[in-house]
Amino acid sequence: EFEVLVLVADSPQQQLSRLLVDACEMTIEGLDICRSYRFAIRARNERGWGPSTKWSPAIKTAPSAPGPPAAPRPAEERTARSLVVAWDPPESDAPLLEYDVWCGRSTEDEDRLLDAPPSEGRRTRTVRTQVKVTGLAPTTRYVFRVRALNASGWSPWSQVSE
Repeated sequence: EFEVLVLVADSPQQQLSRLLVDACEMTIEGLDICRSYRFAIRARNERGWGPSTKWSPAIKTAPSAPGPPAAPRPAEERTARSLVVAWDPPESDAPLLEYDVWCGRSTEDEDRLLDAPPSEGRRTRTVRTQVKVTGLAPTTRYVFRVRALNASGWSPWSQVSE
């Protein structure tokens, strides 16, 4: 049997919990995102509890995936075959690494785009909060969606552009 001690690293007096486990490996649930913790362990046998290990170095939990970006909007720069779209970055616990922008022809059933990830259409990746989409058909209406990536994964897709 083992006892795992969990300490919030930036509050050394705040011991978070004492967990008793039978295995040499465990997953600790309920920790805050982007927070540092330290751990110590001791074992028990038929003679009683042994001494605790030294506290581990601080280990920071992963951030959550970002929230969805705001719906993309057309910028002023456009031609018959190209358009620049821009969006506001989402809330994120970690630096944003990349955006995935989807472009598709507008349909009368755009509500279906809200329930599923975009499939038909084109996708472009960028590190900026705007992208120039080229090769568009003249006089055709397009819609756009965007999602963001941080160290923990992709955000949900944004709402469809207007």
